[in-house]
Amino acid sequence: MSSLKKSMSTIESMTHKAATRMQSIHRGRLVRHQTADLFAEADRERATRGKPPLRISITSIFQQLLNRPPPELPPAPDPNRQRQTEFCRSLRPALSLSKPVLSLVPHRTMALGPAKGGEVSDELLAKLATLSTQSLIDGLWVMGWPDAFIEGARPLKPGQKCAGRAVTLNFVPQRPDIAADKPIGVESPEYEAFELCGANNVLVMSSVGPWESVGGDIKFLRLKQLGIGGLVTDGSVRDTDELLNYGFPVFSYSTTPKQGPAAMQPWECNGVISCGGVVVRPGDAIIGDQDGVVCVPAAVAQEVYDKAHGREEIEVIIKEELIKNPGPPGRYYPFKPPIKPESPLGKLLTSKGHKF
Repeated sequence: MSSLKKSMSTIESMTHKAATRMQSIHRGRLVRHQTADLFAEADRERATRGKPPLRISITSIFQQLLNRPPPELPPAPDPNRQRQTEFCRSLRPALSLSKPVLSLVPHRTMALGPAKGGEVSDELLAKLATLSTQSLIDGLWVMGWPDAFIEGARPLKPGQKCAGRAVTLNFVPQRPDIAADKPIGVESPEYEAFELCGANNVLVMSSVGPWESVGGDIKFLRLKQLGIGGLVTDGSVRDTDELLNYGFPVFSYSTTPKQGPAAMQPWECNGVISCGGVVVRPGDAIIGDQDGVVCVPAAVAQEVYDKAHGREEIEVIIKEELIKNPGPPGRYYPFKPPIKPESPLGKLLTSKGHKF
């Protein structure tokens, strides 16, 4: 019994390594001897040091580890958590376990941080939707953040607007092994992303090229059924007439008759993506209007709103003054905080009773 306890720390480390390897294997393809190989390798190493083999079954090791209190893991909202849970359930028949092994599978692996950067409430989302994309860009500019304009994403027809929390989908170039390894049918990453969408969501699809199709009529019918808040891509869409009939806002680089699967495959749902040169994280606020689409990082969404809304109020005062007293806009505009009280703009705002 004492030798077993002495070996448990080594075994536990190896078991975590095995669990991490298991996580990377597609569901349904795990076989029991893959983990056995790890312990056979350990026995060979122990033999070179003159130590006896570990003479304990793999299943018994898992059972004893599971009887211990599970290690505390930091809370990390992971969009792939449900898929991990289903994967772990599939392990139980292969390992003949009566208890789940979820505690042995890490939330994320290697050096990946959390995909989401924060939360945007429905109330804040509604406030952001009242602002123009220009004001949001200006608010981010004042804060010193990188440009958040998703280049190439244009409204499919004039007057379209969208506002919602981002659900992201990343495409990768077509490759035979990628096509073979990707889950198919309803388990495909694109359909996983579709089912996360609703009225307060915008699906952001990162294409491999501006002229490649991310989808059209049949696929996007599901988005209509879900009442999606909008679709944004730096690629193209097809079946344009039907998409216009669906009624939800679509922002894309262009339209195309091309087929998407010949050029790319959907690979990841709700990860961090680059769309139109802008980093988009799941949950970021996506605001679109006639001028284009802006990604407002969830982590600073409230501050962006406060600054953008304040700038809009000042611009209203400036425009009213220029209409009343025509003259060069340079007297008051452009402006950037801090506004000096003795400046022409500062004096104008003071005369209007506006605090700045």
